[in-house]
Amino acid sequence: MHYVEILCKYVFYDLVNTVTLLMYDLVNTITLLTYDLEMWYDLVNTVTLLMYDLEMWYDLVNTVTLLMYDLVNTITLLMYDLVNTITLLMYDLEMWYDLVNTVTL
Repeated sequence: MHYVEILCKYVFYDLVNTVTLLMYDLVNTITLLTYDLEMWYDLVNTVTLLMYDLEMWYDLVNTVTLLMYDLVNTITLLMYDLVNTITLLMYDLEMWYDLVNTVTL
């Protein structure tokens, strides 16, 4: 009978030890999965932030491009106005020359 008690104790000890190890493995697995999820979250967050940075760079390049276009357009219009004004002044001078020439004759 004494051997049966010892055998039962060992079986119970092994059972408790096995359940404890399984619980430890389960907790360890859940912890590692949590770390994996956290890594995935960090990866997604990093990619999202990079996309925002790229979008900001795109907006900056787009804004600079539009500003350059506006600058070139403004300079072109100013040059056009300058040429137009010089042409009109030349016509005015020609009219004054014709007037002076007519009065002189």
